[in-house]
Amino acid sequence: MEESQLIGIINRLKAMQEDAGDEPQPRRFEKEGVEMAQVVYHPETQTYSLDEYQAKEHFEFDNIDLIAIELFELLTDN
Repeated sequence: MEESQLIGIINRLKAMQEDAGDEPQPRRFEKEGVEMAQVVYHPETQTYSLDEYQAKEHFEFDNIDLIAIELFELLTDN
């Protein structure tokens, strides 16, 4: 059985929390080699910001599940 894509997304988001230092490190998420979004974890507020490139939208999340679902939908939408 293949591992869930959602678990992979959550693991990357958790790693961002663990790696957070003085400066937030952005992470890019791709679909078939095309950058779809950038996520930044902000340790001071414990929030994530998501910039979707195609839709040119910006979101703020204070819940790891919600941002994971948003990324999952973005990356698996046909």
